[in-house]
Amino acid sequence: MKIIKAFWENRNLNRDAYEITLERRDLKDFKQTLKVIHEQNFSGAYVVIKMPVGNLQALHKLEDEGFRFMETQFHIKDYFEPKETSEDISEFMQEAERVVVSKDKKEWERIISKITPDMFDTDRISLDPYFGKEIACKRYQNWCLDLYNNPNSWMWVMKVREDEVAFGINIRNEEKQIDEGILGGVFAEFKHIGYGLSLSGDRSSVKLKTVISSNNLPMLRIYQHFGKIIIKEMYVLRKLYEENKK
Repeated sequence: MKIIKAFWENRNLNRDAYEITLERRDLKDFKQTLKVIHEQNFSGAYVVIKMPVGNLQALHKLEDEGFRFMETQFHIKDYFEPKETSEDISEFMQEAERVVVSKDKKEWERIISKITPDMFDTDRISLDPYFGKEIACKRYQNWCLDLYNNPNSWMWVMKVREDEVAFGINIRNEEKQIDEGILGGVFAEFKHIGYGLSLSGDRSSVKLKTVISSNNLPMLRIYQHFGKIIIKEMYVLRKLYEENKK
């Protein structure tokens, strides 16, 4: 079990936040795992638990503790050559061009300003009745600004003619030639047209790995079509702790 204080979430959620990651061995003696969780001071905090899938008994015990299931996360990576792209998709995307955004703060901020509350509508914060789309939007904007400071981060935009229709931010491991897709999306005014295809990566020699939510199954299908496989699945639950009364 790993417990970290997600200090960066305080500015987004206006409360302390913690993330607990459980491994399969933590599920074998779940009474002890719960004991460790009970010993923490989570007063007034937002707590997320990520756990391996398949143990409904442990999942239900967490629900008895007040945790609410939010999503299953699918960790995926490039595995095989993608299927040949159909003619209709090729024709649809032929005017699309992926452009690397210069590592300039003002240019990044310009792209980040295009993130709106209706953009990430499958995100668990956006779907959470307690938080909603406005807070999710603020969270993504702050996340992007933080990623700018990572020396290995790079941003791209997908342009169709003169329109910027989508963007993404990756972290590159040059030694392993792997890009970790941290976040990305289609801008709200271009959603539900088919530009989500642009998020699946390019045909470069650099391999891609990323995480997809079960709340966004259409995107998972696109990734699978383009040669990616699921390598790990994790349940995600959250609980909003009440303030301890003194």
